[in-house]
Amino acid sequence: MTIDLLPRLLAPLVLGVGSAASPSELLRGSVRTRSGEPVPRAEIRLQKVEEPARPGPPAGIAREDGSFEIEAPGPGTYAVWASAPGYLDGRGGPLEVKAGAAAGPIDVALFFVGRASATLTVLDLEGQALEGVSVEAVSTALALGTPVRSATGPDGRARFAALNAGGTEFALRLRGEGAGEDCAVETKASRPLKADQELALEVRLARPTQAIEGRALDASGAPLPEGRVVAVYEPNFMERYTFAGGRGASGTDGSFRVGGLVAGEYRLRLFGLPPGGGVERLLCERVGVRPQGEKIDLVVGPELPVLVEGTCVNVDTGAPIVASEARIEVGGKIVATDKSDAEGRFSLASLLSKDLPNILRVTHKRYGYEERWLRASEVRPDGRYPDQSFAVSRRKPEDPK
Repeated sequence: MTIDLLPRLLAPLVLGVGSAASPSELLRGSVRTRSGEPVPRAEIRLQKVEEPARPGPPAGIAREDGSFEIEAPGPGTYAVWASAPGYLDGRGGPLEVKAGAAAGPIDVALFFVGRASATLTVLDLEGQALEGVSVEAVSTALALGTPVRSATGPDGRARFAALNAGGTEFALRLRGEGAGEDCAVETKASRPLKADQELALEVRLARPTQAIEGRALDASGAPLPEGRVVAVYEPNFMERYTFAGGRGASGTDGSFRVGGLVAGEYRLRLFGLPPGGGVERLLCERVGVRPQGEKIDLVVGPELPVLVEGTCVNVDTGAPIVASEARIEVGGKIVATDKSDAEGRFSLASLLSKDLPNILRVTHKRYGYEERWLRASEVRPDGRYPDQSFAVSRRKPEDPK
C-alpha cells in the first residue's frame, strides 16, 4: 500500500469507488498482497492513533486495481487500515496529516488466510424454519472490516459466500411483530472456519409471536390511560438464547397489548404517574404471567410497590453470577423473589414497611449469602431503591494473589 497526501487543488479525484470527493486534501494509495498483487474493492478506514481501532463503515472502497483515494477529516496523526475477505487487515502508519502538505509513501501488505463460506439454518424450538432472522458474521481474528450481514429466508437459511478463514462469531437476532427495537430474541455462536470449505450450522431460537393483553385500572377500577406496561421475561436458564421481554402502552380505555413475546413466564409491570402526581414510577406488578392466556387486570393499589434491582459479580474473575436467588423479607416473611440473569442482574418489587425490618437476601450458589437492610426512607421519588451490588469471592484471605 503506497499512500500520499496531496492538495485537492491539483486535479479532480474520486473518493473510493463511484463517489465524488469535495475540495480537500486526500489520502491516496493502493492495497496489495504481500506478493505485490492488487487487492480489488478492499475497505479503507482511517484511525486516529490516540483512539482505539473499531469495526464500522469504511471511509472508502478501493478500485479494481487496488488503488483508492479518501478524504482526510482534518489535520492529525492517522493510521490507514485495509480490509478484504480472506485477508487479515493491513495497517499503514502512523501518518501525520498537515494542511497543504504531502505525506508518505507508506507500504502495507495484506496477509491472505483464505476464504470460507457458511450456511446457518435457524429453526424454532419445534424444528420449524424461522424466516427474517438477521445474522451477522464477525471475524474474531485481526479484522476490522464491516460485519457481514445476512437474513434467513423462508427455508430458515442464511448464507455467507466469502468470510475470513479462522475464528468467526455469528450473532443472531429476531424481533417479533409489535415488539420494540430492544425487545428481540438473540443468541451467539462461535466457530472456526476452514479455507475453501463451507460451514453448516443449525441454531434454535424461540419464536416471538405471542402476546399478553389486559387492562390497566386505578384503585377505584376506572381505566388508567397512558400507562407503560413492561413484560419482563423470566428465564429458566436452560435456554440457548436471551430475551429481555416486551412493552406496550395502555389506551384511553386502559386496554394494553404487549406483543412479540416468546412462550414462558413474565413479570408484568405497570409504570405511570402516581395518584398524587410526581414523576413516573412503578404502580403495580403481577408475577407468573404467561402469554396467550386470559386477559390480565393490572390494578393500582392504595400503596405503591418499590422496585429493588441489583447485580451479582464474582470479583475474582469480573464475571456475572447467574441464578443467584434474591428475596425480600418483610417482618420475617418472604414477599418477593427473583434470580439473577445472564448479566448477573436481578429485579423484584415489593411494598416496604416503615416499622418492620425489610431485608434483601441474596444467596449465591456455592458462595453463601449476603443480606442488606432496606429502609423506606431511602426510596427515590421514581419508586426505585438505590441499586444494590453484591460482589463475592471464593478466595480466602491467605490465598496468594
